[in-house]
Amino acid sequence: MSIVESGWPGFFRILRIYLTHFRGQRSAMMQWMAPVAGTEAEAWETLTAALGLKGVSAGQRWTAPAGVPAISGVVEHVSKSPCNALMRLDKPGPGTAALGAVNCGGPIMVTLSFYLYGDQAAGTVARETPLWQAWIQERFPMRRGTIAGWLATSRMFHYIFWGRIHMQTRRRIERSTGASRKAGLPDRSRAERWATAMTASPTAEQRDLRKRP
Repeated sequence: MSIVESGWPGFFRILRIYLTHFRGQRSAMMQWMAPVAGTEAEAWETLTAALGLKGVSAGQRWTAPAGVPAISGVVEHVSKSPCNALMRLDKPGPGTAALGAVNCGGPIMVTLSFYLYGDQAAGTVARETPLWQAWIQERFPMRRGTIAGWLATSRMFHYIFWGRIHMQTRRRIERSTGASRKAGLPDRSRAERWATAMTASPTAEQRDLRKRP
């Protein structure tokens, strides 16, 4: 599976959460990647232990332990292969958190992406960014002179790229939803059908959706 293809399931899970719970709301985003010694599994163990996510399952409520910037919500998806998790947040504000551990063609990186929604999203990101930056720097310190090399890796591009695509798609959905409502059409969009098709076990209809442009 190519780098771009491997990002589709996670992207559509985030999109499906947005369409189900936050449709039409404004959004803001904060993202980090940080190096971790060891294997992907060991990096994932380190990240999930720090965030209090060890042993959680989809559907469970979760609250990060003391020492982590205030964050809590419901676990929507968790996997050890690949190493990633997706949470629907109620703290620090309504939104989604996507976490992972990846092999960047050499360095092993942990990834943290937060998509916050609502009129207060930008303010929440402005307030929370320095808190998370300090926490990540303490837990996963970066060495000087190495960031440029990591930025050049395909995986770094992959995560930043899909984060931007998510935001662009969300804005298009907001516009199309508004136009559909004015025209008296149902809210369910092609993007929503794609989100369902790309994250569920493929039926014949879903396989057909995946082939369409």
